[in-house]
Amino acid sequence: MNWNLRLKRDGYKPDPASAGAIHTWIKETPQGNNRAAIHWHPKKSYGPKLLKALLSDIGWTEDDDVIRVGLVSVVKSKRESTVPTYLIPCTDCDRGIVGTGSPCPTCGGTGHQEVTEPPVP
Repeated sequence: MNWNLRLKRDGYKPDPASAGAIHTWIKETPQGNNRAAIHWHPKKSYGPKLLKALLSDIGWTEDDDVIRVGLVSVVKSKRESTVPTYLIPCTDCDRGIVGTGSPCPTCGGTGHQEVTEPPVP
């Protein structure tokens, strides 16, 4: 992940006082300066807690900011299902279990089937 590019996109500037593996960035805001320090090492991966703390320190939310700066991309499905589906009780089993005691292969053990035609009363 290229933190430098993402931080620049969001208006951060490199702190000239940072050195070595610690890259410090500053963003001037009306409320004061926001400072973020990224400990950079080649091929480093961040755990979920550290990554969440970094995003919080930078001021990015998990919803729209990470999409806006390009940390994640939104892939829109080319095939969107417009056919309504209905759940009906499975016709091949009794509550998801077949006679041998194993899950029903038709409904996967849920006891319901998904159909595209509405059930006939």
